[in-house]
Amino acid sequence: MKVTIKNQIYYLSNSSDAINEITQKLKSFEGEIWIEYTEEIKLCLLLNQERIYLMYLNNEDYWTASDESVKDNSLVEEFILENGQVDEYFLKETLPRKSLFTIIEKFVTNPSNFMEVISYSK
Repeated sequence: MKVTIKNQIYYLSNSSDAINEITQKLKSFEGEIWIEYTEEIKLCLLLNQERIYLMYLNNEDYWTASDESVKDNSLVEEFILENGQVDEYFLKETLPRKSLFTIIEKFVTNPSNFMEVISYSK
């Protein structure tokens, strides 16, 4: 599986050691990450200090995460894209940063059915 972080490419196996290693590289990273299983199946992670916005792409469809514990629909989080652009997403559409390892592990071990493992809204 190919992982792109700041235009650097890493290759990731589905072993927990490899997943842990890439998660450690991202410990204080803020920005945009792409994990590519195939040309059609990809996961984009936008990271800031506290939250993750993720977008799962599978062929023509895409899904984003949903945090059902967030009750206020007006709160937003800012994320910096690779090109420097700042995007805002509702807090409800993001997940806690502490779930990073689990998100990567679930995608790497089951990329085709990732949306069934994580809570999503289309």
